[in-house]
Amino acid sequence: LARLEKLSPAAQDLVETAAVIGRSFTFGLVAAAAEQNELQAVRNLDELWQRQIVREQGVDTYDFTHGLIRAVTYQQITPARRRLLHRRVMAVLEQSPGEPTDARISQLAHHSEQGGVIPRAIVWLQRAADAARAVYAHREAAELLEHALELLRQQPPSAWLLETEFELQLALCSTW
Repeated sequence: LARLEKLSPAAQDLVETAAVIGRSFTFGLVAAAAEQNELQAVRNLDELWQRQIVREQGVDTYDFTHGLIRAVTYQQITPARRRLLHRRVMAVLEQSPGEPTDARISQLAHHSEQGGVIPRAIVWLQRAADAARAVYAHREAAELLEHALELLRQQPPSAWLLETEFELQLALCSTW
């Protein structure tokens, strides 16, 4: 906490965004989600590196030097800002070129849900369940679909809700 309090405001923004992303993050993702240009992001990442908050893990990947630093950073973010940062990360991941990998689909489901974009979270949970079924991970697929159903039940009634619930229930039946 003492190290975090000494950060410049711009470095604080970057580290908060990194904490929302997770333990490991790429330069491009954290810079885009923090809405910092390349030069700003490099300066702020350098500050985090010099204060031993993050370390380099390969050419373009970084992680927190300790899980507790990430946890404390994440806990210090207000709930409204945390949801905003999750939505920003979700938007950057959705705009990434190419077909999403299984890992990116899981990230998208997580960030959509944590960002309060529940309809998108449900879509990504469905995609994650499809990916799990494709590799015969039926238990995982069922858990993902059940989680999507839980989220769906929290939504206001609509035609979309009924149609989506039918799709999820049908997919759930096919996992066993």
